Amino acid sequence: MDAALAHLRTEGVHAVTLAGLAKELDISHQAILHHFGSRDGLVAAVVKRAIDAFESELAGALRVIDGPLTASRVLLQRAFEVMADEGHGRLLAMLALSNESPKDLTSFETSKPIAMVAKMAHALRLRDEPDATYRDTLFTVMLTAYVVLATSVFENAVTFGAGLEPSAKVSHEFREWFANHALAHMEK
Repeated sequence: MDAALAHLRTEGVHAVTLAGLAKELDISHQAILHHFGSRDGLVAAVVKRAIDAFESELAGALRVIDGPLTASRVLLQRAFEVMADEGHGRLLAMLALSNESPKDLTSFETSKPIAMVAKMAHALRLRDEPDATYRDTLFTVMLTAYVVLATSVFENAVTFGAGLEPSAKVSHEFREWFANHALAHMEK
């Protein structure tokens, strides 16, 4: 699955072939088929593993956090890292745009990670703002998801188009700026 993920991240969905992976890993094509059933099964397993790991991280992060703002900042920072820096957002975008998106990939739809994050954020928000509406929290989380996913695909192009030199410093500065604005809204 690691080899498939590397190809998915760098070359896209079309780059993953069972024959190619079998040759690269020096195993038989049949061994891959035995474990995953098909190429779609392998791609679905890779994406499911990434989504499950991210969801576990988000849930686990709340155990070590001391307050709502810290929790939100940590969750947002980790979302940028996983989706943009580690390439999972780009992978999800490629799969969403591909005609070859795995038919059996239902983890994202059934686990509803955006709703999970919104519910956690709203519970934290209600501590300091009892009149906050869930809908406002949900839409703020959705906006954040859009920004994180767009960052994972377009960060360098947008940064360059804005007249800035793409760099880790600029990336960090924008992410902090966005976090400050999103969290300020959640504090209203």
